Amino acid sequence: HEWLEDGRLLCRAANVLTPGIIPKINNSKMPFKKMENISSFIKACRKMGVMEKDVFSTVDLAEQKNLLAVMLCVYNLGSVSRTTCPAFHGPYIGRAQHAHIHDDGKRKTMAPGEVAAGGLRRDVATDLRKAAYLPRHM
Repeated sequence: HEWLEDGRLLCRAANVLTPGIIPKINNSKMPFKKMENISSFIKACRKMGVMEKDVFSTVDLAEQKNLLAVMLCVYNLGSVSRTTCPAFHGPYIGRAQHAHIHDDGKRKTMAPGEVAAGGLRRDVATDLRKAAYLPRHM
């Protein structure tokens, strides 16, 4: 993990997949510059199509909190790069992902206080409560 913790290698890898997606890579050993590199890589992953659930947080790598999440993010980046990075022709890791996020248009914005206990939005919590009382077929 020492060779990953400053984020430079990840940034260079992202630039290989999509040239110029990370225009500035910091070479400084200062902790906040390392975090900036990691954040740039995470932002690039999102732009290239890695789903939010598959993206790690900056502290997962910078503070070595969850290196498995980092590994899974890189794996998922390899998977989505097959379809979202036309300039890159391999080699690839992972299987091609064909998942797409569909916005149902129900919830365009969230106002403060719309999150209920348990982390669910109030409208989702209401939908779940209603579904709990529907008859189940066995």
